[in-house]
Amino acid sequence: MGGLTLKARIANPKEVIARLNGLKNAGREEFKTALEEIFEESIKVLKTYPPPTEGNSPPPPYYERKKGMYSYGGYLRPNRLSGDLTNQWKYEVKSNDRGVGGNLVNDAFNPGHVPYAGYVHGTADHEPPQTLFHKDHGWPVAIEVVREKTRADAPIMQRVLRAIANKFNRG
Repeated sequence: MGGLTLKARIANPKEVIARLNGLKNAGREEFKTALEEIFEESIKVLKTYPPPTEGNSPPPPYYERKKGMYSYGGYLRPNRLSGDLTNQWKYEVKSNDRGVGGNLVNDAFNPGHVPYAGYVHGTADHEPPQTLFHKDHGWPVAIEVVREKTRADAPIMQRVLRAIANKFNRG
C-alpha cells in the first residue's frame, strides 16, 4: 500500500493540560475585568442627568428633579415625589466554571418607596412605556448604553486574547 503514515505524540500532556486550565482561568478573570470596566463606563453616562426641559420649571404643573411634581396650586404632590437616580448605580460581576456574568442595577426609589429607575432608564423594548417619553427627553436607555460601551470597547477583546496568549506562553 503506498502511503504516508505520521505518528505524533504530545511530549508532556500534563503540562499542556495545566496550561490550558490556566488559560481558562486567566481568560475568565480578564473577561470579568472587562465587564466591570464596561459597567463603570456605562454608569458614567447613565448617572448624568440630561439638561432640564420646560417641564422642569414653573409655572405649575412641573416636575422638579430630585423633589417631585408640583401641582397647579404650586404644592408638591406627596404621591409624585422623586428620588435621586445619580448615585444609586451599582454592579456585580461574578465568574464561575460556566462563564462570566453580571448585573447593573439602579435601585433608586422615591420617598414613597416606589422603585422608579426602570421607568426612566427602561429596557431594550422600552418597558415600561414611560421609557420612550424619558428617552425623547434625553434620558438614556440602560441596555443601549451598555451595548454601545461593549461595542466601543472592542479593544478589550484584543487585550483579553493577548493576556491569554501571554499566559499560555509563560506557562
